[in-house]
Amino acid sequence: MSRELSSTNWAAKSGQSWASIQTIMSDLLGPIGDLLTERTLVPPQSAVLDVGCGTGETTRALALAAGSSCAVVGIDISDAMIDAAHALEADDPTGARFLLADAETYEFEPETFDVVCSRFGVMFFDDARRAFRNLAGSARPGAPLTLIVWRSAEDNPFMTAAERHATDLVPGLTPRAHDAPGQFGFADQAKVSDLLAGAGWNDLAFEAVDVPCTMKHTDLEPFLRNAGPLSRALTDNSEDEKARVIEETIPAFAPFRDGDTLQFDAACWVITGRRSKALVQGGSHG
Repeated sequence: MSRELSSTNWAAKSGQSWASIQTIMSDLLGPIGDLLTERTLVPPQSAVLDVGCGTGETTRALALAAGSSCAVVGIDISDAMIDAAHALEADDPTGARFLLADAETYEFEPETFDVVCSRFGVMFFDDARRAFRNLAGSARPGAPLTLIVWRSAEDNPFMTAAERHATDLVPGLTPRAHDAPGQFGFADQAKVSDLLAGAGWNDLAFEAVDVPCTMKHTDLEPFLRNAGPLSRALTDNSEDEKARVIEETIPAFAPFRDGDTLQFDAACWVITGRRSKALVQGGSHG
């Protein structure tokens, strides 16, 4: 069985673990969040939807960049992540709001948002075409779309180092299914272009971007314990067994080590487009 995740089991299986290492993930993915903010153009007085917002860093950054005339909403299916986002609201001057819901099925008010964007939040949908039809229905005609997604597993050796090394150590760790919902589910440009066009988005463009990222070497153990296929494969193992496998896996990251840090390029697509002027009947929820 593949250890990739769809949206229906993301919240239960990984949301809590991801939230537990919120600071590590925020530091790791910060440069990619900065890229999303740079590429998402938000006109004054706009309503913005941040899809798969996680613990809210991208939503807040978008709100800060957009200014007080704009309303920025982050949506995520994980209650643990949305709880973490809400926990920071008291100290948040941006006015960003957060919604616990599945963007694939949530009944948005039609044509509400002027901008739709996401950093790594759209690859897990059970039915991606249905999800993007729903998102198209939530957006005003012509609304810009900006997505940052991972390119292929082959293009991202850092993100696959643990599973490649630990395959013989963990019987339940099986290869990821190509193009299945999950981290690399939007790697195939032609497939994703067809999917988005059929869901009500046009003027599509794909740009390959490699984003330099760093992680403290001391953060690698909690990262492996709480994120990715290895952590999910070890769910039912004893603590001693988890510790043994993770200790044996850490040397696989030696090629990325530079002193006290790990350095790698996150190979991503920056996908842009616009909501079609007219949607086919049933396109908003079909």
